[in-house]
Amino acid sequence: MPLSAAAFGSPAFFPSLPILMRRACSVSTLACRHFRPAVVAAAASPSPANGGPSPPPSGQSSPYGGFGATGGVDGTFRTALPLMSQEDLLAAGRKRLAELATSPMRPAPNDSARDVVEALVTSLQRQGQRPLTDMFADLALAGEWALIYSPTAHGGSPPPAADGSGPPPPDADGSVKMEDGGLLSFGRIGQTVVPDKRLFVNYTEWTLTALDGAVYTGVMFIVCGYRYGPSGWEVQLLEHQLRPGRDEVPGSTTPSFPADVEGLVRVLTRALPREFFDPDGAQVGLAYVDPTMRLDLYGDTRYGGVRNVYVRRTLGEDSDGWRTGEMVGEIVERRDVYVYRPEAEQTEESSE
Repeated sequence: MPLSAAAFGSPAFFPSLPILMRRACSVSTLACRHFRPAVVAAAASPSPANGGPSPPPSGQSSPYGGFGATGGVDGTFRTALPLMSQEDLLAAGRKRLAELATSPMRPAPNDSARDVVEALVTSLQRQGQRPLTDMFADLALAGEWALIYSPTAHGGSPPPAADGSGPPPPDADGSVKMEDGGLLSFGRIGQTVVPDKRLFVNYTEWTLTALDGAVYTGVMFIVCGYRYGPSGWEVQLLEHQLRPGRDEVPGSTTPSFPADVEGLVRVLTRALPREFFDPDGAQVGLAYVDPTMRLDLYGDTRYGGVRNVYVRRTLGEDSDGWRTGEMVGEIVERRDVYVYRPEAEQTEESSE
């Protein structure tokens, strides 16, 4: 019986932060002091000569809600307001990152927005909050994650060549033109992590609108096994699967896939983040994780330095006919626990 997507949801118990290792953040000592009062700019207060209130007698508190007034034409009042704590500042940065980076397939609208996103990713990396043991990593990583940032989506979005050659840049919504003129757009893109089987499944939903008006939907699945190594995950790519994404409309004569499936796969390969589509041999370190967000840092020779940001989500009930969660459950159910066997790899190398 297929496993439901809920089977891979967040664990009921998520360990509290004392089990996590944290690095000091480069925030000033003043900002690190929780709620230290700060004197803010003041405005001139009315003087008694202008009919305003007189200052309270010595030793009495001001009756004006915390404003300490001084008399005279040049008198001013000031109020003390708390600064944001370090934790509040970091939480605000994480929230802003999730607002700006909603999907790796939707490029930043301009250089300024891209710079802000990259600065926020760097800030997240410097927080250095990660599990101390593999067991805590399993608890932290299990379940559904939405990929919201990768620098290699659309091949890294290089500027078009001067002669106009090369793939066209993505549109503002992340869609790309097919070689035959069709339009390929992307839906949910994410990852299901199943620690019990040492598996994870990357997936992306796509919709292809052909020139003749036919609409095709599908999901690309990238099934991988992993083990914990000295620097994090050591990944082996197990298979790619391309499946129809929605239930067939009754009476429809449109086939499940377009005639040029190879062309579709070429565009998917070029558009999806490289380390997401082909993670074979990758070494993925967990630079930051909390109950809602995580940062992966690649350290291998292929993708070294690449950083991916995920946010927690519930794939949950299928929406608008998409069967992604059901299919992920089917894929995982028929898979055995992944076991890394280096001797098999050596046998393959010697036979080549």
